[in-house]
Amino acid sequence: MTDQSEASWKPYIRVLLYPAQFESSPKGSVEKLLDCTVATETWRGSAQNFRKSIDLALASREDLARLIPQPHSDSALREYLSVVKERLLRWKP
Repeated sequence: MTDQSEASWKPYIRVLLYPAQFESSPKGSVEKLLDCTVATETWRGSAQNFRKSIDLALASREDLARLIPQPHSDSALREYLSVVKERLLRWKP
């Protein structure tokens, strides 16, 4: 991820939001998310790229609940992404 445009962070955030849509509480999917995406590096994103994308998403005025069809509010997703970011800061591959 080389730029800070919406085009650069939205795909990463969509990957992070995908498992949350199936949980009653998005924070319940954090470990599963890390195991499936970041740990395996199956989705061309390092922990650093995900953290950077989270920072850009949280700083945006974008309604994050509209990025993928799912039942959670923008504020719930922002809280979830904050938890993911904190977990990524402690990430040890």
